[in-house]
Amino acid sequence: MSELDQRVVHIVSSVSRLAGGVAPVVWSLASYQRSLGFESSIATLHDCYTDEDVRICDNRVPVYAGRTRWPRSFAYSSDLRRYLSSECRDVDIVHVHGLWEYTSVAARRHAGRFGIPLIASTHGMLKAGALNIHRGRKMVVGWLFQNRVLRSAACLHATAVPELDSIRQYGLTNPVAIIPNGLNVTEYASDVDRSPLDERWPELHGKRIILFLSRIHPIKGVVNLAFAWGRLCQRYKDWHLVIAGPDCDNHEAEVRQVLATAGASAHVTFCGPVYGRAQKDLYAACDLFILPTRSENFGIVVAEALASSKPVITTRGTPWQELETRQCGWWIDIGIDPLETAMKDAMDLSDGQRRAMGLRGRQLVEENYSWPKIAKKMIDVYRWVLGPGPAHTKFLFR
Repeated sequence: MSELDQRVVHIVSSVSRLAGGVAPVVWSLASYQRSLGFESSIATLHDCYTDEDVRICDNRVPVYAGRTRWPRSFAYSSDLRRYLSSECRDVDIVHVHGLWEYTSVAARRHAGRFGIPLIASTHGMLKAGALNIHRGRKMVVGWLFQNRVLRSAACLHATAVPELDSIRQYGLTNPVAIIPNGLNVTEYASDVDRSPLDERWPELHGKRIILFLSRIHPIKGVVNLAFAWGRLCQRYKDWHLVIAGPDCDNHEAEVRQVLATAGASAHVTFCGPVYGRAQKDLYAACDLFILPTRSENFGIVVAEALASSKPVITTRGTPWQELETRQCGWWIDIGIDPLETAMKDAMDLSDGQRRAMGLRGRQLVEENYSWPKIAKKMIDVYRWVLGPGPAHTKFLFR
């Protein structure tokens, strides 16, 4: 069978841009696999995406969306089960993304019923920090079905070595392919006309911008950023902090309180959620990007900032040691003091020095994280699973 005849169905609970990191990964992976001749489609749940998501992400990828039934936390869908049985019995690979919901059950049952190899991307959901969220529920779900799904996979997918470590610590012995997430580098510019941003947020006019762009959630370390910026904002009055992203569990109120206590509120702008072109414009307009996260599976926002030729500060809770080895940012310990020190170091550099760091980051992303290369690596994993094929020792651990 030629590669052009081969089919993969990606199964995921949501492909809505509102769902965060997994959704754009699945859209992009499926799209670029199709551009490489591997017939990819997506099976998801109806109440988790909109036609606008399809238009924004990629309308070339066939999508089926099944209706869900109660309880929503499990997201059972008889529609999805029937669709897989009727339309996907001839696929060569079932690739499930994410854990703890009915989509995992549906993927395993369909793969087992028709003798199709199962690939499971854990997307960081087996890391200790993630497991501790609703830990009791996850222990029950693991015992009921999730552990069997994972053990039945022909290959597991991790985005970095720390995620491989978490998979092994969970007790899984399957082969693991380490392949990072990717992005379309050509969509990211290093400069932008700032006038629309300055018009919308006049306080940004004439300022250098520090950008945080992610969910406003305790795991993202935004409070640490607020404390560090509260110590620095009076000294660096030509800089302004921009916090962009959706508020989770009213965590933004806590962040605002820390900033107000430090007298830093006037030096911060909260943008709310931003998507599409507006998001890319923020990357291009900033002078420094910060993700002070406590734990991150990959950190696609780091790659996006680097693709926009911006230096990055992030923590050792991410797998981004390359920031140090490629001299395009700071990879620091988690905490307020290390963050404050790195921010001072970054802001004390000249514009030219920061620009040089950003260009090195852009080169790093072009070399290692562009979607065509990532999609090809995942297709190589499919070929290895389907066999016979090369061992791909550069990314496959057994």
